[in-house]
Amino acid sequence: SWQLRALASASEHGFAEADVPLRKGLRWLRASARDDGSIAYHRGSAARSEGLTALAAYTLITAGKEYPGLPALGQHVAGSLRAEPAAPAGADCYRDYSKVLAFESAGAQPQADAVRGQMLKRRQAGSQDQWEKVGGQLYTSALTALVAKR
Repeated sequence: SWQLRALASASEHGFAEADVPLRKGLRWLRASARDDGSIAYHRGSAARSEGLTALAAYTLITAGKEYPGLPALGQHVAGSLRAEPAAPAGADCYRDYSKVLAFESAGAQPQADAVRGQMLKRRQAGSQDQWEKVGGQLYTSALTALVAKR
């Protein structure tokens, strides 16, 4: 999804060379969506990644806007996301940042606000993000700031 967002941005800025790889990438992403709306890192995997699913929804809605059916598929994928984690899953700023993008692009502002609120509460409580060991506090602070209510 990140790569497709970069290709979509390049295409929007007049780089025609990005159009073919963007179409191919969107076609691959479309084929990766399961009937329940989830996305996994590997097509044969039974696992579900909320972060990847959220980012895929955002990408299908925004980068796929010129392609018939892709925004609707993105809406379906976004609809499979939960604003509240099913279990008390710890802080995951990457997942939650992606969910805010997905919910906002799908027009689901209450869900985006709920996730945003959870992120802010975790940050204020000093909850350790699972990726903070790798990215440090700058990582978690940056992702939390990016979803702050504008």
